[in-house]
Amino acid sequence: MKQPNFFQKHLVTIIIILLFGIAIIIGIKQGFNDYQNEKNSLSPLGQTPEKDSLEPETPSNPSRMKRYTEETSQPKIKTNAARLEQIKTYLFTEPTDTSKLPTVLSAREQEEINKLKNSWQLSFNLLKEQKTWVDEKQKVCDEYKTQLDSIKPQIEALKPQQQKLEQQRDEKRQEVQQKKEVQKQFKYLPNQPEEVRKKRKENYDLLQAEIEKLQGEVSEIVGEIGKIEVQIGKLESKQKKYQDMLSRAEMLKKDLEKRYQIKETEYRNEILKSLDSLYEITPTEL
Repeated sequence: MKQPNFFQKHLVTIIIILLFGIAIIIGIKQGFNDYQNEKNSLSPLGQTPEKDSLEPETPSNPSRMKRYTEETSQPKIKTNAARLEQIKTYLFTEPTDTSKLPTVLSAREQEEINKLKNSWQLSFNLLKEQKTWVDEKQKVCDEYKTQLDSIKPQIEALKPQQQKLEQQRDEKRQEVQQKKEVQKQFKYLPNQPEEVRKKRKENYDLLQAEIEKLQGEVSEIVGEIGKIEVQIGKLESKQKKYQDMLSRAEMLKKDLEKRYQIKETEYRNEILKSLDSLYEITPTEL
């Protein structure tokens, strides 16, 4: 019997190996195609072409691009000092008065001036708000001054009354002292006739009654002086309170005024700086 040759004996194995090899080749090719497709699909979205190192950079944002182009391409507008002062007067005048503008304005000037006017009006509104704070604090100061002005006459009206009562008190005290000196002459002395002692005692008692009456009047006057002093003391205490409050309010008002002036100067300088970048002053208008 004839023996089968090598190919016949291993035919099945050879076929399996061939099929497996074909499958591998197909898989590799498919993978390569997928890679190419993926690369092509990602290239427009995920990658950007490298920039030539010699190419100058320009702003990527459209608005920045426009501003960049305008700033680098547009020259300053030539004008004279008087015309520029007209524009400044218009910008800083409220309410808006277009009659203060120069008669002839280019389209570019009109556009830029409108922008600056809008900017100043925004700043002016902020300044008005700050000015109301100053005005409110001024009202507070005025109220304190009114209180002080009403207190001062009251004190001045009481002072003469006090002085008059003090004068009356001093006069009566002096009179009491004089009567006491006279009274000493009528003190009891021994070895005097009864009639003389009796007369001396009557005089002594009479003077004593007068002294006590005067002392009572002095006490009443002192009481009246005390009441006036209490009133003056209360008024002076109230006066000091309002004076202290007024001093604090005035200090705060000055601080608010200073802040207002600083802000006003800042806002004006911003406008003037913009005008300086827009215009070039020449001896005559070109």
